[in-house]
Amino acid sequence: MAGIVHDLRGPISCINLFLETFELQMPLDQMPISIKNMVRACQRCSQQVVMMVSNVLDYSKMQEGMLEMQYKDENVNELVRDAVDLHLQKI
Repeated sequence: MAGIVHDLRGPISCINLFLETFELQMPLDQMPISIKNMVRACQRCSQQVVMMVSNVLDYSKMQEGMLEMQYKDENVNELVRDAVDLHLQKI
């Protein structure tokens, strides 16, 4: 499973590179609002996929005993706000 998830990094990196290049060609402040919203949504979703890939790889390492868990405080309000924003984008 870790191998498959690791293979997702290449396409995700390509998507991120495309979004960065697109933004350099036409800065967000010059884009129509609808395009700007789509670019930002794509960037957020892409970042979320990168986080999921990293989490799965970390989980695989933990199962193999190669990684210890580290606990940290999280802003629950921000997590809920992000979840709601992602859900609203799908509607």
